[in-house]
Amino acid sequence: MPVNPCLTYIVISALCGCYFGADIQGKYFVHLLQNDQDGGASLANHELAGNSNASELDIEPESIPIWGECLRKSGDYYVLVVR
Repeated sequence: MPVNPCLTYIVISALCGCYFGADIQGKYFVHLLQNDQDGGASLANHELAGNSNASELDIEPESIPIWGECLRKSGDYYVLVVR
C-alpha cells in the first residue's frame, strides 16, 4: 500500500514541531517606517518630530506573540498562525 505524502508530512511536522532557533530568539526593538508625503518610507522625519514608532518584539522558541505561533518552516521562511 502506498504511503500518502501529505499524511507523512503532517506526522513529521507534528513530531518535529516548528521552532525559532536560539540564535534569533530574544527581545528586539523595531522602528516602523511610514510613508512620507512623497510616497517614500521615512523614519528620520518622525523621530525629529518626536514621534517614536518604536515597538518591542519578542521571539520565543515557538511563537512571536504579537504575530502568532510557528506553524511550519520552509527553508528560511516561517509560517505563523494566530490561535
